[in-house]
Amino acid sequence: MHRMRACVLIALFVLACSFSAAAQTIQLEVGIAETAQQAGIDYIENVLIPAFEAEYPNIDVSLTIIGWSMDTYVTRYVANTAPDVLQIGGDRVGTYVSMIEPLDRYVEGWADLDDFPRALLDGARVNGVLYGIPWSMPIRSLKYRVDHFLEAGLDPSQPPSTWNEFVEYGRPLTRFDGQGNMIRQGYRTEGHWLEFAGWLFQAGGDYMNAERTRFTFGGEAGQEAVAFLASLIQEHEISHPTRALGDLRSNETSMEVMQGSILFVPELRDIVAVAPPLRHREQLQVAYANQWVITNTSPNKDAAWKWIEFVTRIDNMIGYTQAALIVPPRTSIINYEPWASDPRFIQLFQNTLLSKNLPFDSPHIDQARREFIQPALNRIMYEGAPPSELAEAERLANAWLEERL
Repeated sequence: MHRMRACVLIALFVLACSFSAAAQTIQLEVGIAETAQQAGIDYIENVLIPAFEAEYPNIDVSLTIIGWSMDTYVTRYVANTAPDVLQIGGDRVGTYVSMIEPLDRYVEGWADLDDFPRALLDGARVNGVLYGIPWSMPIRSLKYRVDHFLEAGLDPSQPPSTWNEFVEYGRPLTRFDGQGNMIRQGYRTEGHWLEFAGWLFQAGGDYMNAERTRFTFGGEAGQEAVAFLASLIQEHEISHPTRALGDLRSNETSMEVMQGSILFVPELRDIVAVAPPLRHREQLQVAYANQWVITNTSPNKDAAWKWIEFVTRIDNMIGYTQAALIVPPRTSIINYEPWASDPRFIQLFQNTLLSKNLPFDSPHIDQARREFIQPALNRIMYEGAPPSELAEAERLANAWLEERL
């Protein structure tokens, strides 16, 4: 009888220990946005998660596809079921700042922080508070086709450096068929507000004032920038008027402001090059990074930070960004292959020193660009509206903003 009682007690003790261990295990949900390359998702699932769980055996990670649209995240946030930690677009930090956790207490003393380009970190701050850690750098530098330059008699080692030179290069790069149809454009533009930002900065303008209390995109600088882009279509005829031609990966475009993922395409290794930002009143381009953020209602914030710190380590970032074909946002990456032997990536990182942030710290820029900025750019560039329409769009945007401040 005593022996049986002892066995029962031992069994109960083991069972209690099992329940205790289970209770201490943290269930961490990770949401990802980048799904363009299945290899990137596979790398997270098959490499990063097992390695993380081995390092932190009390944390079990589940992976959820959130995507770039934040609707899923907002819906789950309202229902108090949002992922603990997730990837978001860098343009959404200010929009969703009320849902994400400040990170300053986590990064204090974190040595890796200094390895992220300052411009990218600044883009993750709202009112001086850090809310995100970069995981990709879709930096929009001017890129061009070396083979097209050679064909046009241009020196590919000397890309255009000013707005005037840009037009001079664009003319011989553009091709027409026997019927006068453009079959290759010197420059591909879609009039996207992110692309326009670089030209706006170079003209000396910005989308908002420093205090984020007024929109400023429709002033003299903005109208000069949009008039220049429209002239590439309507006057100089080096950009297609209907946006029908393919991007830089095709044989139909010679120059384009685009993200850096094209640099990973093996067959374009010796064909596509990166230029420094053009000079006008300023020599600038757009800087921003997509961010890892922590949901501020998560019960697992410390574990979520451990995930961010783990996946942004240089060795883990090297593997993940190569698999996902994205540009890693750490300066020291150029000391590692394949980036170290590729001058295009070196130029790309040098361009971050000549980069300026968009007002992503404003909770109003996202809606304003959809309702006021982008429609005005489309009308001016593709429907023949005057550049002054940008001033009217600014007036309407400021009237709308005043109601919200």
